[in-house]
Amino acid sequence: MMRSLLYPRRMRMQRHGGIVNLISGPSSCNPVRIPGLKTNPKDQGVYETFDKGWASKNTLLVGGLGIAAPARVSLEQVKGRAFAGFRLQGVDAIRFNGYRKEAVTMTGRLVLMLDRRACLVIDRFELEAPNQFESRFFTFAEVLKKRDALVLRQENKKLDVSFAADKPGCLVFSQSAPVLPRDPVATMVRWCSTGLECSFTSAMLLVPGGVPGRVSVRAQNSSRTAIAASFARRAFRFVVSNRLALMA
Repeated sequence: MMRSLLYPRRMRMQRHGGIVNLISGPSSCNPVRIPGLKTNPKDQGVYETFDKGWASKNTLLVGGLGIAAPARVSLEQVKGRAFAGFRLQGVDAIRFNGYRKEAVTMTGRLVLMLDRRACLVIDRFELEAPNQFESRFFTFAEVLKKRDALVLRQENKKLDVSFAADKPGCLVFSQSAPVLPRDPVATMVRWCSTGLECSFTSAMLLVPGGVPGRVSVRAQNSSRTAIAASFARRAFRFVVSNRLALMA
């Protein structure tokens, strides 16, 4: 999980509108190929199936809608004392299905490896009108659910995942719906804004090895947000701008 999170395999969006798979490896299911059935790749109806559509991707959503194709994100590496990672930003290149491009004024994700032992993922949305925000991912691991956290368990491996945001948020669970009924069903993990907001900054802390972690998000003012993360007697504090730039 941590490896697939830190080393995405492709930066360019595909036609199904799935953003970079940063969490828990590939999407919930691979595209279905049924012998003898040919589909027209230019037919948008092909992407209405769950397996190929944005609903099955590890992605960001606005008002329940995923990212429209074509889309592209910029990648910038960041590094500091005891942390390193990258910033993904799609201010000028991302449009969500059903919305004008100008309606979503900011979409970004900051991924930081902390002391080579945990990973912090920070998401930022900005809209011209209030709406509901969501960060979604899928997993085939066993999910032990908590209020604002969960533990993923597979064989003898554990991953503790904690969530926080600068506005009220909620953790919701569902399941994938693969086209072929015998395909494995994944757990859908949804971290959502509770209400309708014009902006939303959220954070997710992932700590492997069964070590619990804590994360908090607090808006300092209209242009700065403080994020604190702690685990195994280690504490980190970051201040980010509305464009997820790290600030002193």
